[in-house]
Amino acid sequence: MTACFGRTRDAEIYLSQPVLGQILAARVLGEFGDDPERYASAKARKNYAVTSPITQQSGKKKVVLARFIRNDRLADPLHRQAFCALSASPGARAYYDQLRPATSATTPHCGSCPTGWSASCMAA
Repeated sequence: MTACFGRTRDAEIYLSQPVLGQILAARVLGEFGDDPERYASAKARKNYAVTSPITQQSGKKKVVLARFIRNDRLADPLHRQAFCALSASPGARAYYDQLRPATSATTPHCGSCPTGWSASCMAA
């Protein structure tokens, strides 16, 4: 499985992500696919990965919610990468620490985790 992954044109991009090794990178590539035209933008890739929040607005009230229906085969390696990156990558840790104080007990935790960051970084 990983021998074939190393020969793909995007392997270097995926492996450049913090703590995303051969196995997790192959899983992420398998779920995202290797067609460069598949996603129109980074936002489209984040929506597919289900890491972008849902914003509902009516009048003066605005609510940002986490998505709960997702592709577990893609979410699992992205979450593993994101939380391992907190200890392995100073940049990921700084980004997480920057966003963490902005959340409250009523805000879904996944709205501030670096999972969304990692999916948008892979949007080349």
